[in-house]
Amino acid sequence: MTEQGHAPDQTATTPPRVARRRPGAAGTGTFGLILVAAGVLWLLHRLEVVRVDPAIVLPSLLVAVGVAVMISALDGEHGGLIAAGIFLSVLVVVASAGPLGLITSGVGERVFEPGSSTELPGEMLLGIGELRIDLNELTLDERRTVRAELGLGELRLQIPQDVPVEIKAHVGAGEITLFGEKTAGTDARSEFRSADFGDSGPGLTVELDVGIGAIEVNR
Repeated sequence: MTEQGHAPDQTATTPPRVARRRPGAAGTGTFGLILVAAGVLWLLHRLEVVRVDPAIVLPSLLVAVGVAVMISALDGEHGGLIAAGIFLSVLVVVASAGPLGLITSGVGERVFEPGSSTELPGEMLLGIGELRIDLNELTLDERRTVRAELGLGELRLQIPQDVPVEIKAHVGAGEITLFGEKTAGTDARSEFRSADFGDSGPGLTVELDVGIGAIEVNR
């Protein structure tokens, strides 16, 4: 019983605040760890401390992103993780269809326009994009064999009329057009040898390889 003249204590008890975790925080944190690990591996690769093999790293990253998506699905949004997963899936497909080293060979457009045999590189590489080789100004006074490789995209080769040439083209999945003749499908191959290409004397052998995409050769 309260004493007369004194009101009972009616101070409301404030309930403790419960910290709410931001939706998707677990998945985002997992994805952040994946990025840190990938960055460290790439740095060590560039410093030549370890050798990073895309055949192992890319599928491993894809699995890790998949785990992050599963965690986020239980606790919030995960649109960004799905986008990252799609991008990694494309890279894995490219790596499985073409030479693995091409993944680290660049993205975009690359153009080669040599004017002499000494300016013509023996190997021309690009990871993803358009690889253009214009040999119209090439003066060839010896026998050469060169190779061009592209992971994903379009490879275009321009050959001058007066150069004896042999072409060997391969596409993992896509289309090959050699001087107007088309070959398409998976593991597609096509070859061409000009009438003036002999066993001796000046001549150019070009080996073309694209993982997924198209090859076009014209004079």
